[in-house]
Amino acid sequence: MNIKQICEEINRVAQNDSHEFADLQLIRQSIRGLKRIREDILFNPRDAKEDYAFHYGGRKELQFNFGLVGWKKRKGETQFRYGIAFSIERSQYFHNPEEVFLPRVKVFNNFLETNRSYFNSYKMYIHRETGDPEDITNVEKISLQDVKSNTFIFIGKFEEKSLEEIYNSNIETILNAFDYC
Repeated sequence: MNIKQICEEINRVAQNDSHEFADLQLIRQSIRGLKRIREDILFNPRDAKEDYAFHYGGRKELQFNFGLVGWKKRKGETQFRYGIAFSIERSQYFHNPEEVFLPRVKVFNNFLETNRSYFNSYKMYIHRETGDPEDITNVEKISLQDVKSNTFIFIGKFEEKSLEEIYNSNIETILNAFDYC
């Protein structure tokens, strides 16, 4: 599969198999006070990048995210990841991502402080603007110093697979992880 096909399968399977993740857009609507939503689009295939995708509307949120581990790909290795992420990246329409994400990272850290075992089966990495991460580690509190522009913080599951090795049977595994988060 490619990233766009994975988006389409996640949308289809989440709705058909009654995953909690299928309610993501309704939850976002309730929390953010959105007037209109697209319930049927969890991941928009049109917005997907070549190597990753994040949930529809998730640019300024803790996002559900999946794709290849970029720095591993550059080394000729393949590793597929799926989970949640803080994408603290500046863009044309998003000039101060640090201001948006600092309170969200603090909420995550507070949650982790009181629910330490919640992410026992998950790993994380922090990709800073200054270079590739050293390694994938156990989930730990995020340093507030890491809430800087052009930083990507990922928490989730990792599999030694290329996109071509992702099949329909893997979609259930991805959705189960999203349901848990």
